[in-house]
Amino acid sequence: MELALLFHLLALGLWIGCIATETVFEHTLGKQAGFQTQIARLHVQVDLWIEVPAFLAVLATGVWLLAGTEPAALFLAKIYAGGAAIAVNVFCVWIVLARDGAFRGGDIARAGRLDHWQHKAGALQVLLIVAALALAGIAA
Repeated sequence: MELALLFHLLALGLWIGCIATETVFEHTLGKQAGFQTQIARLHVQVDLWIEVPAFLAVLATGVWLLAGTEPAALFLAKIYAGGAAIAVNVFCVWIVLARDGAFRGGDIARAGRLDHWQHKAGALQVLLIVAALALAGIAA
């Protein structure tokens, strides 16, 4: 296995594991009264220290893999799905930061709206990652 692919798969595994972990704490403790503010703060830390570096590593290694290749249509579709997943994740990070700010400012209604949109965007992100993985499996 070429080095770029190995690093890409490791970064992808870290990114997916991070998303799975956030999903667990968001949908368990994050729904219990009194935990929402702490979960919002924890989510910010996980995003900034783990998730953002992970998806940036996926992007960088993806570009590394792309260099010097003439991608076929299926490969391009995988790139578009993966790129869209990263773009949605950037939006999710913004939502996570805004939600934390709303909780810190005492605007619980806004925090709730942002929480709703963060979960919707997160679901879209997961679907895009699954699509990219499926396309990678088909192409292999």
